[in-house]
Amino acid sequence: MRLAVDGASKITTLLLLIISFALQHSVVFAYPGLSVLGPGPKPASTISETRVGGDGQPFQLQQLPQPSAYIGDLPVSKKCVFILATGRSGSTSLMDALNQIPNYLVRGEHWRAVGNMYDAYRRFQDALMAAERHSLRFDGGNVDSVYSIKQVYDTKLATQAGKDLGLFNEFGSDRVLQATRAYYASLYGYYGEDVVSGFKEIRYVCGKFLPAARKCGLQFQSFMGFLQSLCTDVKLIFNSRNTALTVTNLKLYLMDQSNLRDPLDFALDLGATHTLYDYYVRKNPSHAFRVYMEDMFDPQKNATLARDLLTFLGEDPKTPIAFDRMPPWNTGKSS
Repeated sequence: MRLAVDGASKITTLLLLIISFALQHSVVFAYPGLSVLGPGPKPASTISETRVGGDGQPFQLQQLPQPSAYIGDLPVSKKCVFILATGRSGSTSLMDALNQIPNYLVRGEHWRAVGNMYDAYRRFQDALMAAERHSLRFDGGNVDSVYSIKQVYDTKLATQAGKDLGLFNEFGSDRVLQATRAYYASLYGYYGEDVVSGFKEIRYVCGKFLPAARKCGLQFQSFMGFLQSLCTDVKLIFNSRNTALTVTNLKLYLMDQSNLRDPLDFALDLGATHTLYDYYVRKNPSHAFRVYMEDMFDPQKNATLARDLLTFLGEDPKTPIAFDRMPPWNTGKSS
């Protein structure tokens, strides 16, 4: 049955359709796990590609969900968990326990890849500190459109700055932080805002990625601050044995023999790492948690540890997780 609609009704209906479409698409985009912070930025393109399979038929690769949130046009992961461990202390079993939580995806060793991000971040900051002492800057450069910036450039800088125009530079350290967050989100946090991403790594200890014992503290604090800045909500878990004695950590020492480390240096570096772990957790209980290997595998303690760990992470303390899914060490498959 057809409906007779006069001209005014047609216009009204069209306007209602336009308003309805605008309301539906002004903030929420058709990408799983995507939310928006700020004035409606455009989402990044999804990853899709057509390939030809073994049977000669074309097929479409699955599109990847976008990162969890956006600052301006750059993605930032919502919640992250980083496990920093001393090695041979059950860190893989700890990682596996977290991955038993349905929405957690914590990766294993990445051979200090995030350390490389930290090094790049520091180099950018150093370069910007030097540049900002000589650059021609103006307020609003980080939020104005390119047309507004060009207007300032054309009407004020180009006509008044003269020979100093080559020092024009309207971005600063906040852009470096946003780019670093986007870098992390692209590598680890691309499954959506409901997925908690992270990694576990045994290389962020004194004498390896960090300086030796006597100079370790300052860079340790700096690196922790960097990790805290990668996501909007960061939890740090420090894992080791309950003592830094070399005899207790003999497996770790023997593993390091490929580097021909002096036993005394090993003991000093490991002791300094334990001290920094303990101190940081005491000072930052809201986002740092300490896990000792012995408690993970003690039947009288591991249930309490699991509940405390889940509570620290903001998860239901009744969520079933276990530390013993990994094969025993005598199989050579646990670290």
